[in-house]
Amino acid sequence: HEPFSLRQCVETAVTLWSPQAHAKQLELVSLVYSDVPDHLVGDETRIIQILNNLIGNAVKFTDQGEVVVRVMLEEEHPRQTVLSFAVSDTGIGIPLKDQQRLFLAFDQGSRTTTRLFGGTGLGLSICYALADAMQGTITIDSGTDQGSVFHVTLTLDTDPDAPPRRHQPPLNRRVRLVEPHALSRVALSNAMRDMG
Repeated sequence: HEPFSLRQCVETAVTLWSPQAHAKQLELVSLVYSDVPDHLVGDETRIIQILNNLIGNAVKFTDQGEVVVRVMLEEEHPRQTVLSFAVSDTGIGIPLKDQQRLFLAFDQGSRTTTRLFGGTGLGLSICYALADAMQGTITIDSGTDQGSVFHVTLTLDTDPDAPPRRHQPPLNRRVRLVEPHALSRVALSNAMRDMG
């Protein structure tokens, strides 16, 4: 596995789905918390594939509201980092009785969903297999008309050659941030804070 930038990895997946989210007037927000290390070693392609599937489903099954991608630090050790990825939406949700079958190949939960939204039913089974191949897990919290949250936990190696985390000196500038969406406001505030 090669070193990669986690923030660029997340932005790659989010950027891919931005046009579809914009067309549906959905807020698509990514929040990579500031304590999450950026330089890690792992299978960047597989991580992007998992995020693409989860974000794509969230956009597909959400008609109004938001899709949020969060990346949080669970544990940090000298050689490994445990991360939690959460993709949440305000979409149609998934009944509890259908959730157990979601990660099986060619199964989309209900026939109504298949008729309305199409698809092969492979996306979530691929996500499950990819997470499992990286010694990770994937779970869901959802309910009918309550949206869904998919949680992925992965253990990645730290990059021994990563530059130390820099803290930007304050720019001594005032910024007025005008953004009506609360989570977008948080994401932009964090980005400006990270820039110093």
